[in-house]
Amino acid sequence: GGGSIVSIAVRSGRPHQLLLVSSTSDLIFMFSIEKDSLLLVRKCAVKLGGLPIKSVFCPLVTANKGAYVVTGSTDGSVLVYDMEKGKAVNKLQGHACPVYTVSMSHNENILVSGDSSGTIIVWQRRDNKT
Repeated sequence: GGGSIVSIAVRSGRPHQLLLVSSTSDLIFMFSIEKDSLLLVRKCAVKLGGLPIKSVFCPLVTANKGAYVVTGSTDGSVLVYDMEKGKAVNKLQGHACPVYTVSMSHNENILVSGDSSGTIIVWQRRDNKT
């Protein structure tokens, strides 16, 4: 089964809109929103451990390069998934408890994560300019 739904997010764009569903089933799902139905595009296994962990789209990367998703994890990390490839492409570590929620600024310069102990971490993008 798909487990209980804990978060949903919509990405508008071309050629179609996408729906991201995070559930308690250790899976995140991405659907294409068609006229009157949802078409499963991809599902990814993630470490959710049956916990109510939320996931969000990366707004700019998703608009420009495909569907990228940020999600918390039971191991205290924040993971960035490339939904097209179905795998994690980045892992941020800093929490000592399961990360339940994440939020990202529209320009993707700030990512905020919160864990089960009440700790909030603000992650800021660093420029890699030399």
